[in-house]
Amino acid sequence: MMGHANISTTQGYAQITEQKISEDMDRLIRRRARRQDESPAKV
Repeated sequence: MMGHANISTTQGYAQITEQKISEDMDRLIRRRARRQDESPAKV
């Protein structure tokens, strides 16, 4: 809990954090997919 005097400040930070996590996860998913496409098939 951040404990800002104004709840809207805390809500603003929470929204930015959620957006950043979403962007980072999307980037990670794309990177993993690329690496999987580049690796040789396992038999």
